[in-house]
Amino acid sequence: PRNPDSPNFVLYRMGKNRMSTVKSTSTHWRATCNLPNTDMDYRDYIRSSLSALDPMTYNSGGCNVVEYVNTEGHFSFNGKVGIYQPRNEHFHISGQRLPVCDKHRVALYNDDDYWGHYASYSTTFRCSSSNDSTTQFWFGNTV
Repeated sequence: PRNPDSPNFVLYRMGKNRMSTVKSTSTHWRATCNLPNTDMDYRDYIRSSLSALDPMTYNSGGCNVVEYVNTEGHFSFNGKVGIYQPRNEHFHISGQRLPVCDKHRVALYNDDDYWGHYASYSTTFRCSSSNDSTTQFWFGNTV
């Protein structure tokens, strides 16, 4: 954890116990890039229900349905994307390691990683576009 009692956009990471508490009252998760410096325009954004995919417990790799995903302007509603998270890597979409899921090719145009790990990255993806880029994961409910 980093500054667990002082949420901010500069240096903050909630501890696992607190994340689990927030998750227990949530129905969805999402990942965003560069907030609050980028408007919420749903570019470079992913959202799913926790019942379909839980990023805190997922420990595998394969095609998973997400409610919405947009990577570098390519988007899909209720599409399947390749999610990868072995025990030693952060939850992410991996263009290198996973097959194309259905006809949906978001994030699979190259070998880049999205929303974590960043072994290979795109400078046009907001979460990895510069050394100052940030990636945020959120738990919450739909309104």
